[in-house]
Amino acid sequence: MKKLLTALCFIGLMAFSANQANAQTGIKGGLNLANVKYDVSAMGFSMDETTDMRIGFHAGVFTNLALNDMLSIQLEALYTIKGSKEEEEFFGDTFEIETELAFVEVPVLLRFNVPIDGDTRPYLLAGGHVGYLLDATESEDGQSIDISDELNEINFGASFGAGVSFGSFFIEGRYDLGLANLADVDMPDADFKATANAIMFSGGVQF
Repeated sequence: MKKLLTALCFIGLMAFSANQANAQTGIKGGLNLANVKYDVSAMGFSMDETTDMRIGFHAGVFTNLALNDMLSIQLEALYTIKGSKEEEEFFGDTFEIETELAFVEVPVLLRFNVPIDGDTRPYLLAGGHVGYLLDATESEDGQSIDISDELNEINFGASFGAGVSFGSFFIEGRYDLGLANLADVDMPDADFKATANAIMFSGGVQF
């Protein structure tokens, strides 16, 4: 609860600061299709595995700081659910394991507005994101356990995508590529890395 209150206060402070600076602000939300990629290296051998997609969501606020008519800096503060889904077999039985990762994330993106006339205007986004892990759970057969102690709290990565604005409204698609190792485990003579990725579909309104 303390982590969640901290995240909500941060998002509120960002929205208030953007409003004070007379920047264009807005709200957004949408769907996440998230997975986790695992990389293991040991004794000269390496392997990687990517889990199935898990459905999550994101919601938050953003502000656009115009540099000129075509370029702006888009700052966001989001509550976002990422994670993974896997199926494992054990003596002929199949078990589904889901991992849910809740973050407060701060994407910082360069936005290029395609110079065309009219209210409908496409744009491109590229930049990065930094996140703080609020909660992490692993579920199997309806039973959940907290795995926060097994993960690093700080996450970061690259973000890129595109969108279309219709006056004050917009739709957007983006890919978050995880670069930070979330796994906080000690494996002698081995390197283990887990990165969180997501395809994000958003909609929102800019005031």
